[in-house]
Amino acid sequence: MPAKSIPYLMALISIAGVALSLYTEFIQGVTPCLACYILRVSFVLMFFLSIACLRFRSASYISAALSLLAIGVASWGVSGLLGYSPSPCIEVCNLGSEIEVSFRLFFLALIGGTVELILSLALIRSRR
Repeated sequence: MPAKSIPYLMALISIAGVALSLYTEFIQGVTPCLACYILRVSFVLMFFLSIACLRFRSASYISAALSLLAIGVASWGVSGLLGYSPSPCIEVCNLGSEIEVSFRLFFLALIGGTVELILSLALIRSRR
């Protein structure tokens, strides 16, 4: 994959993450928790950083760090919903169907954050 196309792919993943989050809140009516807001803001920032990666090399490093934050928050959400740690959203998502939706969103955010991290690292490596 050419290095010039990586930031565009990163931007698409970020847009998909934010769109899915907004769809879940405003169309499905699921109230987001603090972790959901952190993930939403992370993906919005990753979108702008992916655009900045087209021009500035240092944006790749910031994007990689932000991806790690998203992976950490999403991992916390998944492990909480599986019962391994205190859940960040159980107090908000108290209905059965909303817990399933939250689990899917956290899992998709985990995948999206991981892909963003891999792409950021590939971009960093290609610019060395």
